[in-house]
Amino acid sequence: MRIKMRWRKPRWVATTMLLSLCSPVLAQDHPGKGPIGHDNGVYLACTGPTGSVRAVICVRSGSGGDGSQATPIGSIQSAINAAKAGDVIAVAEGSYAESLVLGSDGAYSSKNISLLGGCASDFSSRDAATFVSTIDGGGLARAVTIFVQANAETRIDGFVIAQGVTTDTGGNGGGIRAELMGGGPLVISHNLVANNLTNPSASDVHGSMLDRLDSVTFAAPIFFHVVRFVFV
Repeated sequence: MRIKMRWRKPRWVATTMLLSLCSPVLAQDHPGKGPIGHDNGVYLACTGPTGSVRAVICVRSGSGGDGSQATPIGSIQSAINAAKAGDVIAVAEGSYAESLVLGSDGAYSSKNISLLGGCASDFSSRDAATFVSTIDGGGLARAVTIFVQANAETRIDGFVIAQGVTTDTGGNGGGIRAELMGGGPLVISHNLVANNLTNPSASDVHGSMLDRLDSVTFAAPIFFHVVRFVFV
Protein backbone atom coordinates (compact mmCIF):
# COMPACT_ATOMS: atom_id res chain seq x y z
CA MET A 1 0.00 0.00 0.00
CA ARG A 2 1.32 3.44 -0.87
CA ILE A 3 -0.37 6.61 0.36
CA LYS A 4 1.33 9.81 -0.65
CA MET A 5 0.55 13.46 -0.09
CA ARG A 6 1.35 16.06 -2.69
CA TRP A 7 4.12 18.53 -1.88
CA ARG A 8 3.13 22.00 -0.78
CA LYS A 9 5.39 24.75 0.42
CA PRO A 10 5.84 24.29 4.20
CA ARG A 11 4.20 26.83 6.50
CA TRP A 12 5.38 27.17 10.07
CA VAL A 13 1.87 28.00 11.26
CA ALA A 14 -0.07 25.17 9.72
CA THR A 15 -3.21 23.16 9.77
CA THR A 16 -2.72 19.90 11.63
CA MET A 17 -3.34 16.54 10.01
CA LEU A 18 -4.47 13.81 12.38
CA LEU A 19 -3.61 10.21 11.59
CA SER A 20 -5.44 7.68 13.71
CA LEU A 21 -4.73 4.46 11.85
CA CYS A 22 -5.21 2.13 14.76
CA SER A 23 -5.31 -1.42 13.53
CA PRO A 24 -4.70 -3.00 15.84
CA VAL A 25 -4.91 -0.64 18.81
CA LEU A 26 -3.40 -2.28 21.85
CA ALA A 27 -5.40 -1.87 25.05
CA GLN A 28 -2.36 -0.98 27.12
CA ASP A 29 -1.74 2.01 24.89
CA HIS A 30 -4.78 3.78 26.35
CA PRO A 31 -4.65 3.32 30.14
CA GLY A 32 -7.50 5.68 30.99
CA LYS A 33 -6.19 8.63 29.00
CA GLY A 34 -8.35 8.18 25.93
CA PRO A 35 -7.32 9.10 22.38
CA ILE A 36 -6.09 12.59 23.30
CA GLY A 37 -3.54 11.47 25.90
CA HIS A 38 -0.01 12.89 25.56
CA ASP A 39 1.70 9.60 26.40
CA ASN A 40 0.80 5.94 26.86
CA GLY A 41 0.74 6.20 30.66
CA VAL A 42 3.68 3.86 31.23
CA TYR A 43 6.02 4.90 34.02
CA LEU A 44 9.06 2.80 34.94
CA ALA A 45 11.68 3.50 37.60
CA CYS A 46 15.26 4.07 36.44
CA THR A 47 17.72 1.22 36.78
CA GLY A 48 20.63 2.33 34.62
CA PRO A 49 22.21 -0.23 32.26
CA THR A 50 21.89 -3.84 33.43
CA GLY A 51 23.30 -7.17 32.43
CA SER A 52 20.62 -9.64 31.42
CA VAL A 53 17.36 -8.14 32.72
CA ARG A 54 15.50 -5.26 31.10
CA ALA A 55 17.10 -1.91 31.87
CA VAL A 56 15.39 1.46 32.20
CA ILE A 57 18.04 3.97 31.18
CA CYS A 58 17.26 7.55 32.15
CA VAL A 59 18.29 10.60 30.13
CA ARG A 60 18.41 14.25 31.16
CA SER A 61 19.94 16.93 28.98
CA GLY A 62 23.30 18.15 30.25
CA SER A 63 23.90 15.25 32.66
CA GLY A 64 26.90 12.98 32.41
CA GLY A 65 26.08 9.90 34.42
CA ASP A 66 25.39 6.22 33.89
CA GLY A 67 21.65 6.33 33.28
CA SER A 68 20.44 5.86 36.83
CA GLN A 69 17.90 8.19 38.47
CA ALA A 70 20.61 9.99 40.44
CA THR A 71 23.04 10.28 37.53
CA PRO A 72 21.20 10.20 34.18
CA ILE A 73 22.92 9.94 30.82
CA GLY A 74 23.16 13.30 29.08
CA SER A 75 21.92 12.44 25.58
CA ILE A 76 19.34 10.14 24.05
CA GLN A 77 21.82 8.83 21.48
CA SER A 78 24.26 7.82 24.23
CA ALA A 79 21.45 5.90 25.89
CA ILE A 80 20.57 4.18 22.59
CA ASN A 81 24.21 3.17 22.21
CA ALA A 82 24.32 1.79 25.76
CA ALA A 83 21.00 -0.06 25.52
CA LYS A 84 20.53 -3.71 24.68
CA ALA A 85 17.52 -5.34 23.01
CA GLY A 86 14.39 -4.93 25.12
CA ASP A 87 15.62 -1.96 27.14
CA VAL A 88 13.61 1.19 27.85
CA ILE A 89 14.98 4.73 27.53
CA ALA A 90 13.13 7.24 29.70
CA VAL A 91 13.71 10.85 28.67
CA ALA A 92 13.25 13.84 30.97
CA GLU A 93 11.67 17.11 29.94
CA GLY A 94 13.83 19.44 27.86
CA SER A 95 15.07 20.01 24.35
CA TYR A 96 17.56 17.54 22.90
CA ALA A 97 19.54 18.85 19.94
CA GLU A 98 20.19 15.45 18.45
CA SER A 99 19.79 13.35 15.34
CA LEU A 100 18.89 9.92 16.71
CA VAL A 101 20.08 6.85 14.85
CA LEU A 102 19.31 3.18 15.45
CA GLY A 103 20.62 1.08 12.59
CA SER A 104 21.05 2.14 8.98
CA ASP A 105 19.88 1.24 5.50
CA GLY A 106 21.49 -2.12 4.75
CA ALA A 107 22.65 -2.57 8.36
CA TYR A 108 19.51 -3.03 10.41
CA SER A 109 19.86 -3.01 14.20
CA SER A 110 18.67 -6.06 16.11
CA LYS A 111 17.99 -3.90 19.19
CA ASN A 112 14.29 -3.38 19.78
CA ILE A 113 14.01 -0.60 22.35
CA SER A 114 11.35 1.74 23.72
CA LEU A 115 11.87 5.51 23.78
CA LEU A 116 9.54 7.16 26.29
CA GLY A 117 9.44 10.97 26.53
CA GLY A 118 7.70 13.16 29.07
CA CYS A 119 9.47 12.29 32.32
CA ALA A 120 9.90 14.75 35.17
CA SER A 121 13.43 16.05 35.58
CA ASP A 122 13.89 13.90 38.69
CA PHE A 123 12.18 10.90 37.04
CA SER A 124 9.65 10.68 39.85
CA SER A 125 6.74 10.68 37.39
CA ARG A 126 5.83 10.84 33.72
CA ASP A 127 3.34 13.16 32.02
CA ALA A 128 4.24 14.31 28.52
CA ALA A 129 1.64 17.09 28.65
CA THR A 130 3.51 18.70 31.55
CA PHE A 131 7.08 17.52 30.96
CA VAL A 132 7.71 18.08 27.25
CA SER A 133 10.60 16.17 25.68
CA THR A 134 11.65 17.56 22.29
CA ILE A 135 13.96 15.86 19.79
CA ASP A 136 15.26 18.81 17.79
CA GLY A 137 17.15 18.18 14.56
CA GLY A 138 18.21 21.82 14.56
CA GLY A 139 17.65 22.14 10.81
CA LEU A 140 20.85 20.14 10.30
CA ALA A 141 19.81 16.49 9.96
CA ARG A 142 16.89 14.07 10.24
CA ALA A 143 15.60 14.01 13.80
CA VAL A 144 14.95 10.26 14.12
CA THR A 145 16.28 7.39 11.99
CA ILE A 146 15.33 3.79 12.82
CA PHE A 147 16.24 0.69 10.83
CA VAL A 148 15.43 -2.29 13.02
CA GLN A 149 15.03 -6.01 12.42
CA ALA A 150 13.38 -7.64 15.39
CA ASN A 151 10.44 -9.79 16.39
CA ALA A 152 9.70 -7.79 19.54
CA GLU A 153 8.28 -4.31 20.03
CA THR A 154 10.09 -1.09 19.17
CA ARG A 155 8.31 2.04 20.41
CA ILE A 156 8.56 5.85 20.23
CA ASP A 157 6.08 7.53 22.59
CA GLY A 158 5.51 10.96 24.09
CA PHE A 159 7.84 13.26 22.13
CA VAL A 160 7.80 16.43 20.11
CA ILE A 161 9.92 15.75 16.99
CA ALA A 162 10.87 18.94 15.21
CA GLN A 163 13.29 20.80 12.94
CA GLY A 164 14.57 17.66 11.25
CA VAL A 165 15.77 18.02 7.68
CA THR A 166 17.23 15.98 4.83
CA THR A 167 18.99 17.89 2.08
CA ASP A 168 20.35 15.11 -0.12
CA THR A 169 18.60 14.24 -3.37
CA GLY A 170 16.20 11.39 -2.68
CA GLY A 171 16.43 11.94 1.08
CA ASN A 172 13.33 10.69 2.87
CA GLY A 173 11.78 11.67 6.17
CA GLY A 174 13.07 14.91 7.63
CA GLY A 175 11.28 14.20 10.90
CA ILE A 176 11.25 10.41 11.13
CA ARG A 177 12.42 7.66 8.88
CA ALA A 178 11.56 4.25 10.31
CA GLU A 179 12.05 0.93 8.57
CA LEU A 180 11.15 -2.40 10.16
CA MET A 181 11.95 -5.94 9.14
CA GLY A 182 10.65 -8.82 11.19
CA GLY A 183 7.55 -9.38 13.30
CA GLY A 184 7.88 -6.18 15.31
CA PRO A 185 5.68 -4.42 15.97
CA LEU A 186 6.90 -0.86 15.55
CA VAL A 187 4.62 1.40 17.61
CA ILE A 188 4.68 5.18 17.08
CA SER A 189 2.30 6.81 19.53
CA HIS A 190 1.48 10.13 21.21
CA ASN A 191 4.03 12.16 19.23
CA LEU A 192 3.82 15.64 17.71
CA VAL A 193 5.90 15.71 14.49
CA ALA A 194 6.19 19.31 13.30
CA ASN A 195 8.29 21.66 11.15
CA ASN A 196 10.39 19.01 9.45
CA LEU A 197 11.66 19.46 5.89
CA THR A 198 13.16 17.53 3.01
CA ASN A 199 14.84 18.63 -0.19
CA PRO A 200 11.96 19.94 -2.33
CA SER A 201 13.93 19.48 -5.54
CA ALA A 202 14.33 15.75 -5.05
CA SER A 203 12.04 13.45 -6.99
CA ASP A 204 10.90 11.34 -4.04
CA VAL A 205 11.04 13.06 -0.68
CA HIS A 206 8.81 12.98 2.35
CA GLY A 207 8.55 14.90 5.60
CA SER A 208 8.20 11.60 7.41
CA MET A 209 8.50 8.09 6.11
CA LEU A 210 7.63 4.60 7.33
CA ASP A 211 9.02 2.07 4.90
CA ARG A 212 9.07 -1.70 4.30
CA LEU A 213 6.92 -2.41 7.32
CA ASP A 214 5.94 -5.93 8.26
CA SER A 215 4.05 -4.74 11.36
CA VAL A 216 3.30 -1.15 12.31
CA THR A 217 0.80 0.12 14.85
CA PHE A 218 -0.35 3.70 15.26
CA ALA A 219 -1.44 3.35 18.86
CA ALA A 220 -2.77 6.86 19.36
CA PRO A 221 -3.28 10.02 17.33
CA ILE A 222 -0.09 11.35 15.78
CA PHE A 223 0.00 14.94 14.57
CA PHE A 224 1.94 16.02 11.48
CA HIS A 225 2.24 19.71 10.55
CA VAL A 226 2.16 20.05 6.76
CA VAL A 227 4.77 17.55 5.72
CA ARG A 228 4.87 15.03 2.93
CA PHE A 229 4.16 11.61 4.34
CA VAL A 230 4.20 8.18 2.79
CA PHE A 231 3.64 4.53 3.68
CA VAL A 232 5.44 2.11 1.40
